[in-house]
Amino acid sequence: MIPRVGKSGSEIPMETQMLLLEVREEFGLYDEVSSDAAAENTFYILLLPVLEGQFRTSFQGTPENELQFCIESGDASVQTLQVHEAVFVNSGDNPYELFKDSIKILEKHRGTFSHLENKKIPAHLDWFGWCTWDAFYTEVNPQGIKEGLQSFLEGGCAPKFLIIDDGWQQTVNEFQKEGEPLIEGTQFAARLVDIKENSKFKCSGSDNICTDLHEFIDDIKEKYGLK
Repeated sequence: MIPRVGKSGSEIPMETQMLLLEVREEFGLYDEVSSDAAAENTFYILLLPVLEGQFRTSFQGTPENELQFCIESGDASVQTLQVHEAVFVNSGDNPYELFKDSIKILEKHRGTFSHLENKKIPAHLDWFGWCTWDAFYTEVNPQGIKEGLQSFLEGGCAPKFLIIDDGWQQTVNEFQKEGEPLIEGTQFAARLVDIKENSKFKCSGSDNICTDLHEFIDDIKEKYGLK
């Protein structure tokens, strides 16, 4: 998801995973208000979708400037008539502290994850690594990965680890129709079909010797010294 900034509900794209609202106290037309006073009268509301059982939540706006909560299981056979904890809401006057405090509250309430302060930093963070997301987004492909690794190698800063981000797995997007123009926001509405490599990562070698993602990873680890 690409960060967005807007002033109305209609600007909230599909599949929004976090929403931060800035709320300012209104002043009269002729009121003399300093910037410091304006800042003191600003607070923030944070909305975070959370998992509830087999259901996930996302946000989206409507042309009528309404905010919709979209709750789904991804499986037509898994349905429900009600949810109880699909969205977490918190507020505060400091957005940075608001984020940190909210995650700590959820950590304690849900018990399914740990805040960064309570995690042990993995040793590989001392290594230089590369994540494919900023280079390719979901268009990641074997040839592009190899060219990127080769470029790092030739530049004298070969990464020690590689993260192949979204774009390798099998997905489907029911909002995108072949041959039709892209509707803004629908590029983020892809649904995971299977945790297996898609067609881009089959027969990925130049001579088709890498038949799947596993072989491709073995190949680049050996060639580029990845851990």
